[in-house]
Amino acid sequence: KADGTDQDKDDAILPEPEIPQIIKVLARSQSMEKSIFDDIDREVKKFPIYTEFLSKVKGCGPAMSAILISCIDIHKADTAAKITQYAGLNPGMVRGKKKDKDGNIILSDEMVRGDKRTKGYLIPYNANLKSKLMGVLASCMLKANSQYRIYYDSYKNRLMNSEKPVNGDESKKWKDEGKAHINMAACRYMIKIFLQDLYDVWRKLEGLSVR
Repeated sequence: KADGTDQDKDDAILPEPEIPQIIKVLARSQSMEKSIFDDIDREVKKFPIYTEFLSKVKGCGPAMSAILISCIDIHKADTAAKITQYAGLNPGMVRGKKKDKDGNIILSDEMVRGDKRTKGYLIPYNANLKSKLMGVLASCMLKANSQYRIYYDSYKNRLMNSEKPVNGDESKKWKDEGKAHINMAACRYMIKIFLQDLYDVWRKLEGLSVR
């Protein structure tokens, strides 16, 4: 308990009169959740990029498609690399951004990692989008045996047998890395290929140039 004393197991049992109310709240929340997902499903179908591409990607459902459509401005993303950077999948160096005393964002001359948080600088990517892509979409694609899994499997196999240094560190070889690190690298590669295809299809559907 909060006062430091042990809680009797009987104290942890809800009084019977409260149980039906909890069941009602749970049922109502489940009904609201279904209604929200129905709304999402209806709205994403209004976008050609969903009907022509995203709906056909195994593991990428309406909710994830809604996140992609709402986060990415395909008119501004005139290269696939810009989407990759915005999604936090670019391990290269980019110019760091800061806020001045008035809250204005300024571009500094200092270089920071494009896929990492650097102390004193603004995050150079959309953290929410990155977490959804790497933490949700990647695993969903693997579970659904997506058409993009072939890129995951091939890249994972290459890394497991690769003598190349890990992120430029000559003291580490990919073949000696742990399974979790290799898995994450393979997932990142798979998602990057997916984003490249998304860029290509989306720009064409909008009548925009593709580089």
